[in-house]
Amino acid sequence: MSKPKPKSKFWNNGWTIAFGAVIFSFILSILKDFRYKEPFLTTVKKIFSSIYQIITTILTFKINVGMILLTIFILIGVLFLIDKIFYSKVTEPIKDPNFLSYKQDILKRWLWTWDYKQGSNGYVIINVKPLCIKDETPLVNNDKYGLICPRCETRYGDSWYGGDYSNFEDINAITILIEDNIKKRFNNQ
Repeated sequence: MSKPKPKSKFWNNGWTIAFGAVIFSFILSILKDFRYKEPFLTTVKKIFSSIYQIITTILTFKINVGMILLTIFILIGVLFLIDKIFYSKVTEPIKDPNFLSYKQDILKRWLWTWDYKQGSNGYVIINVKPLCIKDETPLVNNDKYGLICPRCETRYGDSWYGGDYSNFEDINAITILIEDNIKKRFNNQ
């Protein structure tokens, strides 16, 4: 089975259609004149004569200037009302989602904090950081001791602290847990 031949762009062009309609109507008027045995282009002359009469009637019509001004003012008023009724919306302030207050939690034995940034597809979790469990200060990475609190000097990641915090969690995994908590806690709100 062969493919159908694609239509030419020439026949789908607006200019071709417009000029084609003019030429087609010109040919039909010639055929009408020939059929009724009238002189050549009588129908075309009648059409142009009618158009000329309509234009001259419109241009020579006597009207009061006050009526023109009244019509303009009424038209402006109607357009103003249409604009106010259909196109002006009362915009209510968009309420922030409830989950934006959720910025800190204990996940996998670590205290975490984060922020949100509004993007084109909604909110994105950014600046995910571990905090000191004692005083909620952001932890600093120290090559010698692992993570350390700059305020109370608690060390996370060595045996000196005594806790099993040597396995620092992956921030991507924590971000996934935060997103899951948001879905579970704030989905109905």
